[in-house]
Amino acid sequence: MQIIIDLFSEPVWYSYLLRIVLYFAAARLVQRMSLPLAKRFFHLQLMPLDHNHRQTLQGQLASMISFIAYFVASLLSSVIFVDADTLVWIVGLCSAAFGLSVRSIISDWFTGLTLMFDDTFRVGDKVVIADVEGVVEKVTLRNTEIRSNFGEVFIVPNGEIRVVRNFSRSDYSIVKVRLNVKPADSGKAADLLDGFSMEAETRLPNLVAPWQVLGDDDDGSELVLIAKSRYGHAAELRPRMLELAHDYLQENGIAMG
Repeated sequence: MQIIIDLFSEPVWYSYLLRIVLYFAAARLVQRMSLPLAKRFFHLQLMPLDHNHRQTLQGQLASMISFIAYFVASLLSSVIFVDADTLVWIVGLCSAAFGLSVRSIISDWFTGLTLMFDDTFRVGDKVVIADVEGVVEKVTLRNTEIRSNFGEVFIVPNGEIRVVRNFSRSDYSIVKVRLNVKPADSGKAADLLDGFSMEAETRLPNLVAPWQVLGDDDDGSELVLIAKSRYGHAAELRPRMLELAHDYLQENGIAMG
């Protein structure tokens, strides 16, 4: 212990080197502990969060803790060679040049902070970001990792995220069903289907609102039912809607074209 004290008391190169090594070793230790610390923080239940939201924020907070640790280590290492007043002057002089050289990294970090507070997407969400479609696996201050539909992982810098298409945030899916009838029966068929829409909602559990009836061609021989299904149940609802509408029209004397 005395040897270490002596090294730090003598202004020799190896004492400076030892200080720098210790500073960055401490920063490395903080980095390794950042994720457990972030998990412990969010396990305090300070705010109501689901699992995916908590996992997303944990990754971003861990990244922030690591950044702060290395920034402090770099600052303390700089103080070894220059006094605090000179360091402030040097930082002010170099900040513009530094900002230009690492502006993309800074942009990634600030965008990561924005994503943290906006809750644009979470771990587990199916998204399209920067022309990459897949499931979000990890979100940090700088990058977002997306597992594509083919299995590979895309690492997207947060600064490149401009438009996000999130499939996991929708409350419903759109369903379209086409029915062909005789042109002479199209008006009557549209009225029947429109009047039947409320009852159809009760018969089809995954239908979340009455359907709408539209004509889709000039002669009126094709009718289109547009409806909202529970999210993720559109494929299941479509044939059931078609069967129900088809049977109802036939029961009322409307022949299908």
